[in-house]
Amino acid sequence: RQVEYIDAVLEHGSQAKAAKALDVNIRTVERGIASAKKKYALANVTAQSEYGEDLPAPFRLRGVSTLYNGKGEITSQWVKSEIDKDQLSEMLTEFVGQLTEEIRGAYEPPPVLQDYRGKKAKDLLTVYPMGDPHLGMYAWRGDAEENHDLDKAVADIDAAIDRLVAQAPDSRTCIIANLGDFFHADNNSAMTSRSGNILDVDTRWNHVMQVGAHLMVSIINRCLEKHEKVIVRNAIGNHDDHSSMALSLILNAFFEGTNRVHVETSPQQAWFYKHGKTLIGIHHGHSIKKDKLMGVMAVDAAQHWSETIHRYWLLGHVHHSEVREEPGVLIEYFRTLAPRDEYAQSHGYRSERDMRAIVYHKEYGEIERFTMNIRRIRDKDASIGVI
Repeated sequence: RQVEYIDAVLEHGSQAKAAKALDVNIRTVERGIASAKKKYALANVTAQSEYGEDLPAPFRLRGVSTLYNGKGEITSQWVKSEIDKDQLSEMLTEFVGQLTEEIRGAYEPPPVLQDYRGKKAKDLLTVYPMGDPHLGMYAWRGDAEENHDLDKAVADIDAAIDRLVAQAPDSRTCIIANLGDFFHADNNSAMTSRSGNILDVDTRWNHVMQVGAHLMVSIINRCLEKHEKVIVRNAIGNHDDHSSMALSLILNAFFEGTNRVHVETSPQQAWFYKHGKTLIGIHHGHSIKKDKLMGVMAVDAAQHWSETIHRYWLLGHVHHSEVREEPGVLIEYFRTLAPRDEYAQSHGYRSERDMRAIVYHKEYGEIERFTMNIRRIRDKDASIGVI
């Protein structure tokens, strides 16, 4: 598509005329060509020296090296540059915006099946915490817990959500709380971006991204059958720093035409939601230590903190269940549905696997929860009715 924009500009002489000929908005052409220039800069690192200090995005100046001869004269000079991570994130946002331009406003939500005008439905909030799904992880039972791939991960998550939604009360609002590491790998390198650990992956990253986006759309649609308003928060994990943000931008574009779905796209690591006298914080759990969480909530959500009594942190990352109470806040780490891969198996990590739905009351905080462990999820004959 970007090639079409460039060809049209060359043919018609200006971006305005090109946009008219292609029957698109001029901003679309401008964004497309700007994105192509940035891609060129990334693909042609050796060509950066010709720019001197005026480096193309997403590069920034790191320094200038100068070579002198014995007389103190400059014989050569070259520019040292590096990728600006902030500019790279902006490129990602622009790229996803272009990808999703044609689907914006196309979604039509299903009709509301329940009557949410009653006080009970308004008082309740249902949260579906998803602990570290790790879509795209590959495991072989010879050196891991069990055979696992992308198809199995999707089937387990789909079944868990379907059964949890069936058990949850008719609360007016729900939060799909993806606690981070939704994707096992952040790109085709199959390595973690921070530590460079090699990851066991199933299929290509591009395919995993597509499947993950479709899965989240399916989860949101299932929740819309029970709840009038669905809020989606994809926490940024240590396995999917950029993919998590791309997922949020894709979902935000897809559901743009309805006020029944709100996809939170804030790049902040920590996110907060207030429901009456209940305050919920969501974070992956990898970059803030346990003893800092209470202070982070008290400072970052100071207004909400002063207006609430019941406060909760929902976190992932550790793959096991852990609850810790600090003055004024309950901190909980959630399990994952994914099995142990070779790394976890060989390093002695062990925990149960489940997914939960937690119900909060605007006055009383958490009032009930439902749990689906992996055996119950895979047992098609297991009862899922409300007990």
